[in-house]
Amino acid sequence: MTHYLFNKFESDIFSAYQQLHGSVDLSSNESVSAATHVCNKVLLKICQSYYFKNKYSGFKLMVGVDDNKLSYSYIAAPFKSDLKKFSDSELADKSNYFIQNGLFIEHINQQCNHFNKSFSIAPLLDEKTLPLISMLKLDSYYAKIFEESPLKQQLLLKSKNNLKLTVLAGNITLEVLKSFLKEQHIDSSQSLYDYMNINSGISFINLERQKDQTWFIYHNDEDIAALGTLMNNPFIHNIPDTDKFKYLGFIAVNYDFRGQQLGVKVTTDILNHCSHNNYIYERSSATNDGQLYLEKNLNNLCLQYNNKLPIIKNNYGQEMKDFIQKIFKEPDSYLNARSILMDKIKDLQTIEQDKGRLYVSDLKKTLKINKKNSFKI
Repeated sequence: MTHYLFNKFESDIFSAYQQLHGSVDLSSNESVSAATHVCNKVLLKICQSYYFKNKYSGFKLMVGVDDNKLSYSYIAAPFKSDLKKFSDSELADKSNYFIQNGLFIEHINQQCNHFNKSFSIAPLLDEKTLPLISMLKLDSYYAKIFEESPLKQQLLLKSKNNLKLTVLAGNITLEVLKSFLKEQHIDSSQSLYDYMNINSGISFINLERQKDQTWFIYHNDEDIAALGTLMNNPFIHNIPDTDKFKYLGFIAVNYDFRGQQLGVKVTTDILNHCSHNNYIYERSSATNDGQLYLEKNLNNLCLQYNNKLPIIKNNYGQEMKDFIQKIFKEPDSYLNARSILMDKIKDLQTIEQDKGRLYVSDLKKTLKINKKNSFKI
């Protein structure tokens, strides 16, 4: 079953609870039941904080009841994709809350027969939860999360969104990536994937697959806000200078930082990097989110690099691959061939703008090479 990764929050909440209310007897349903009604209210309060406004939206506090009529509080949430497509009334239906989360969730799952008897409740704080929150606020990180002053909240969000760019090349290890992540404890590649995918909406990280790539990471002191990767083009073979042909791995933006044009910023950094190094750049196909949020802006951005960087679009197809194989086959001809390729791409862009699309016949005509292997320009 899918879960959000909240191990740091859960560990800190559990520790504070035991300091205030005594040890939890995990063999006693009554002891666990009492702890869930306090701990998971506090966890939901963290998730509903202004500090995570976009990241953990749609969460609810639920109560499950076992066969002995003993109740347990837990957290439920819909998948992020469902938040976009379901109406409020549909989201109110507990059957659309597929993700169960919170402290003691495995115990609750066993006792409540997979939540066949459950209902949502108002997460009202009380004399047991408020002291626990006060204890957590002794830590400066939780003090930010529980801040109630609107003015201080604005200042804290401004600081949170004051992002830095770090560019890393080579084999990026788990230790390197988790150093950017202070919100949760990351102890394995799987926990890194779970946190970035489920909590943050960045679903492409695979450290084994992404060896020898260049990473462009926007981050603050606690979390990764956006990142993109650049690799050697896997579709270009058997010509000199293949290491100068680059391909976009992915660009992804954390749920919590969307709406700030970070996807465009990452793309700009990648294009500048490629232009500065006289590379040739190929765009990968856009994901559903990319088509929704980035595609139009990225198309306009790429046009700004007409005279600096050859940018290959995925709709150029095999005709472009064949053209590249022909004009780059001679050693020491890279810069001249790159210039020719850039001119051809500008011609294709003009045709696409005039017609609204490119046809195979346009590609064949524009990229034609005569029999003597001289370039028809």
